[in-house]
Amino acid sequence: MKKISSIRKLLVVIPGALLVFLIQTCAMDYFRFSGVCGNLMIAYLAVVIVSCGKKGAFCASCMIGILMETTLSQVQALYIICYPVLTMLWAQATADKTERQREKWAVLHPNRVREELPPFLRILFAAAGISGTMEVILLGYVYLNGVPITWVHIGRSAVQIGYTILLSMAAAFPIRAALGMYRRSVRRVAGEMR
Repeated sequence: MKKISSIRKLLVVIPGALLVFLIQTCAMDYFRFSGVCGNLMIAYLAVVIVSCGKKGAFCASCMIGILMETTLSQVQALYIICYPVLTMLWAQATADKTERQREKWAVLHPNRVREELPPFLRILFAAAGISGTMEVILLGYVYLNGVPITWVHIGRSAVQIGYTILLSMAAAFPIRAALGMYRRSVRRVAGEMR
């Protein structure tokens, strides 16, 4: 199978971040569940973490953070800091490991075999982690503004996290297909003309 180049992935990831931002701001309001809107941008970042690695995820999260900061900034520099930092934090745990990291693990722990989770599960964990951490930060901000946190706030945060996980499950296959993760190798038989 032919490896997709990093440049090509970035050329798909950056416009994809813009498209996801536009869908989130324009269309996701019509898909509310229990009065809560899922975060398609976090679902997208979770897929990009697993599919493109840390560099692609960092570029996409910076793009989304800048767009969020310019359009919805209520707290100065909240989104432009939170999106890249949380994405890189959870990318450490869920992104594919490089050969160097695998070799280092094998040298440090020669008796233990380290197997990575399947990409689909890592996408779910990344979406849950980023979304959960963001909700904790936003609940903390609400509390620091003098609003007492009730079970309604916590319940709505839990619904938002669950909705974002469902969005990441739904978005995983189309985004990974757009990034070229499911391309079939073409086999030519000798003498066959195409």
